[in-house]
Amino acid sequence: MLIACLGIGYGSLVLAQTAEGPTPKKADRKKDSAQAQRARAITRCRENRGVDCDTAEGLKEWIQQERPITDEELP
Repeated sequence: MLIACLGIGYGSLVLAQTAEGPTPKKADRKKDSAQAQRARAITRCRENRGVDCDTAEGLKEWIQQERPITDEELP
């Protein structure tokens, strides 16, 4: 009985040390990516003296340029 308890206790310690913790969900990564694209678009818009860098409609072109190119879009 004592050996079983020690084995379980040691196993939980090993498991706790090897666990990486919760991984970010795909939706969270996508949201972060969209926020980063928007931030880069705002920066580029202001650097190029864009007229409307604060509204979604004004940033539409800049955000589209920040979007990664997919394999289907390649020539």
